[in-house]
Amino acid sequence: GDTGYIVVDVPGNPSHCDLVIVELADPSHPVVTNRRVTLPGYTRDLKLVGGFAYIASDVAGLQIVDVRNPNLAPVLRGRVDTPGSAFGVSVSAGTAYIADTTSIIAVNVSDPLNPFYAGSYGVSARSVVAQQTTVYSVDGVNLRVVDFAVPSRPSLIASAYSYEALRIDLFGSQVYLATPTSGGLYILGSNLQNLIAQISIPFGTAAPGPVSVSGNLGISISFRFLFGSN
Repeated sequence: GDTGYIVVDVPGNPSHCDLVIVELADPSHPVVTNRRVTLPGYTRDLKLVGGFAYIASDVAGLQIVDVRNPNLAPVLRGRVDTPGSAFGVSVSAGTAYIADTTSIIAVNVSDPLNPFYAGSYGVSARSVVAQQTTVYSVDGVNLRVVDFAVPSRPSLIASAYSYEALRIDLFGSQVYLATPTSGGLYILGSNLQNLIAQISIPFGTAAPGPVSVSGNLGISISFRFLFGSN
């Protein structure tokens, strides 16, 4: 739409985050309309679903912020701590999946005001993307596909080499991987073995941020650059 949501990490002791709402009706003149300050933790990922911002906040776990009315200050509505550090989040079919350093964690968010732990799969993850109850994850070495149809008893469907990816997204039947050490964006077929394309991106020593695919454009953000690839 015409509204953007940005999380700004503010150093200090303790550090905190500001969730900033930006009006983009005129993209050449963005206007900050509201912000929520003092969200704990360090932001690793954010997904906006149904008027709520789901934030993976490192040691602060999952935070759920109400942004249904962009004219009002965002309100922290729910939080679920995770055993390790939360690096990624994906929301699908009323469940938020957290990429945690200890496991892939399923949190029931059918009522975002009352989230609760639903289950986990015991592998470390740095990024996740969910398609209904099928969850794709990467950890810098492995790409895994896990079935969370029964959240309390998830099961591994498939695994493959991740090209050292730290971020993942899906578009149609294709898997998009952003990796820093081998320097680019990798596109895999649905069987996870067929490398469709590799696009060199000069991340250098900067780790990639989230990769997102929409229409014919794939976007990956690092700490230094924003890249668009057709």
